[in-house]
Amino acid sequence: MTTKTPVRNEIDISMSGIVPDNLIQKYDKQKNSFYTFYPMLGLWDEKVGFSEFKSAWKSRIKENPKEPFQLYLHFPYCPTQCVYCQCAMVASKDINAYSTSVDFMIKEIEILNEIFNEYKFKPNVAEIHFGGGSPSVIPKEDFERLFDALGRIIDISKVSEIAIEIDPRKDRLQKDILRYYASKGINRISFGIQDFDFAVLKAINRAPFCSCEDISDLLKPDIRKLFKNGINFDLIYGMPFQTLDSWETTMDQVLKIKPDRLAVLTYGHRPEVFPHQKVIKGTLPSDELKNAMFNLATNKLTREGYERIGIDYFALPHDALAISKKNGTLCRNGLGHTPGRAHEIIGIGPSCQMIINNNYFQNYFSLDSYYASLEKGLTPIVRGWMSSKDDIIRRKIIFDYINKQKVSIPEIEEMHNINFNSYFKDELSKLEEFVADGILIINKEFIHPTTIGRFFLRQVCEVFDKVFHAKGYKHSRDYVDGRRSFTTYSKKAHKKYIQS
Repeated sequence: MTTKTPVRNEIDISMSGIVPDNLIQKYDKQKNSFYTFYPMLGLWDEKVGFSEFKSAWKSRIKENPKEPFQLYLHFPYCPTQCVYCQCAMVASKDINAYSTSVDFMIKEIEILNEIFNEYKFKPNVAEIHFGGGSPSVIPKEDFERLFDALGRIIDISKVSEIAIEIDPRKDRLQKDILRYYASKGINRISFGIQDFDFAVLKAINRAPFCSCEDISDLLKPDIRKLFKNGINFDLIYGMPFQTLDSWETTMDQVLKIKPDRLAVLTYGHRPEVFPHQKVIKGTLPSDELKNAMFNLATNKLTREGYERIGIDYFALPHDALAISKKNGTLCRNGLGHTPGRAHEIIGIGPSCQMIINNNYFQNYFSLDSYYASLEKGLTPIVRGWMSSKDDIIRRKIIFDYINKQKVSIPEIEEMHNINFNSYFKDELSKLEEFVADGILIINKEFIHPTTIGRFFLRQVCEVFDKVFHAKGYKHSRDYVDGRRSFTTYSKKAHKKYIQS
């Protein structure tokens, strides 16, 4: 249930641009993509499978064998279910289940290696990211096995960045485990803080609560220096019991710790998709209050020297994201905003999304289906998207607008041999309304946002989203396997694979 909550009026947004509520009401109501992919994940085709996956690899190896990759490993388990969460996860405290999941991730690595060996290929991986779920609960012996398996398909010594997502709750984090990660070459750690307010954390089942002081004590200089690439925090606004005052307190506490990079994400309340969100009790902030919360965060962070990056990230000037934005190499994909060391993704684990030779693929969400495929010696691909020339043109426009805050019309014309004004006649007509509302500037060379327009990047990108306009919005979990993964049967069915 959403209620109108009074919005404090004295917020100084002089550095970030005040977003009038009438524009929020006009442009921010419709469901649309956050554009980590184009087309959006919910519209990918379930007919795309192993044969297309292998064909994409064959073309990639032939055409761009040295082009670097990001490698993402998805560990699906968390000890408990946080009710705000939209990640692909299964709640369990069973250590044997954790080991089984690692067994199958290693099996997926072995199957990929068979493809690579067939073409005498070893991928050039620039970044590794461990996500989930909660990869920080993987037992050390299983983490060692996973690292050893990775070493059989890539040269880990040449990887520029290895990052891991950390569950910061009080009973799950000690300096010893951080030192262990550093000894394995991990040089960036990311904490899912979400909020420091205990009432909010209680409402989202985030106990045992971790305070600002707990994180400050953990991240003393001796620990911070181990992770030379940086410390990340994730924050979420729009959650139950958040107020402007409580959010400001959290932001002030975050700034005392001063992580190198922050993702400031909006809470998506979708109980019809995520059944566990139905148990949320308490008032959710209104759209106007959420707008004020993001404006407050933007103002405070930019005043403290953070650079706003794309849609929902902030980084200090020395961080790789801020440097890549300045250099024009910033990238956005399923891993969020990244520095552009690589644009395509190799994925290992359930629900992983991959980008291979401009084509998209995803593994099963359901653990039993993921395990069953691997047990048969098959890659666990459940759907994908084979990109057309038009997809690639529109993808370039969408990601340039988000990452570079501009689209170069001459560059698009030269790169793709088109007349921009003719090709996008209908889209340019639709953009006139954005220009009239002060969101967008268009001239002969560039399309770029105004200061206020930076808060409506997604809405402008949607104008170029041909697939969305043809098929409509569809949530990433709104398909057969995505829905099935929430069922009691699916959650129990994978247990037959777990060895005690």
